[in-house]
Amino acid sequence: MARHDPAAIVGILLLGAAGFLFVHVELKMLRARHENSKTLLGRWTRWDVLSKYLKVRAEHGWSPWPVYLIAPCVVLGFACLVYGLNRLQP
Repeated sequence: MARHDPAAIVGILLLGAAGFLFVHVELKMLRARHENSKTLLGRWTRWDVLSKYLKVRAEHGWSPWPVYLIAPCVVLGFACLVYGLNRLQP
């Protein structure tokens, strides 16, 4: 599969990268003991942590790029995965 059409594998890797970036942002918020960092405990919705990260990142000197890269990774990952899986059909 990887030799004939690597698009599906690229899609899986991009989706994995988005998940990694999301967990990275959540863990930074938890480690900073921010008052809104209860996402992993289920108190807040998961997408709220991204906007809260962008609001408090300047206080801690964090880069905004992990949050900015999540959406392109998800969109491109799904597109590559769908394209790659459709090309695998005989």
